[in-house]
Amino acid sequence: MCPVQEVCLEHAIAYREHNGVWGGATERERQRIIRRRRRQRSLARAAAAS
Repeated sequence: MCPVQEVCLEHAIAYREHNGVWGGATERERQRIIRRRRRQRSLARAAAAS
């Protein structure tokens, strides 16, 4: 495993890198990660508001 894989992936997600494999994830995989994180944040906000 690459020692900077996680850092690389987080960079690609934060800066919305569209091309290539970053942190071991394709563009499609990164989009899934972004959507999953949005859902988790939304659910956490809803739970906190209850």
